[in-house]
Amino acid sequence: MTDLLPVISDLGLKPTELLILFMLWQNIKNTRNILDRLVEKVGKLELKLHSERSAGLKTHDRA
Repeated sequence: MTDLLPVISDLGLKPTELLILFMLWQNIKNTRNILDRLVEKVGKLELKLHSERSAGLKTHDRA
């Protein structure tokens, strides 16, 4: 972040604009983390459902 400060100050942004940009960046970062966790949970659920379905088919085939 400290590497960006000279670049941002060269752009002539006001402190409030910098604050808004930082808040937006934090929001994007938090949203990405939430989405990553959701994708992980959905993947685990899909694996669980697939394994349960496979186990159900195996017991069904034996009968």
